[in-house]
Amino acid sequence: MKENGVGKTLRIIGILVAVCGILVGAYLYATSENLLLISIAVVIGSFISGMLFIGFAEVIFLLQDSVNVQEKILSKEDKILFHVIESRKKGQTTTTYVYTKPMANNTEEE
Repeated sequence: MKENGVGKTLRIIGILVAVCGILVGAYLYATSENLLLISIAVVIGSFISGMLFIGFAEVIFLLQDSVNVQEKILSKEDKILFHVIESRKKGQTTTTYVYTKPMANNTEEE
């Protein structure tokens, strides 16, 4: 299975943004109690930003898992062949996908 470096990087960035924002908000509140609303806004904003980064990382991981499954399916010896059948009726084109397993290698000599 392949790993995705972009997903790992986004997850790390998200965690760092959330943790640093919480620390900065705590520092602002500790230095001056007059900055309570600002420190709360910093904590909430950084937490939401960090969660967005982590969410994007999760989407990338899920997409990578999908690619891994597709590669696994296509790498099997019993590859599925996709035959496209187009039928035209009264000006409309309908596409039908037929899934078949490949036949054994039969080489005919003429």
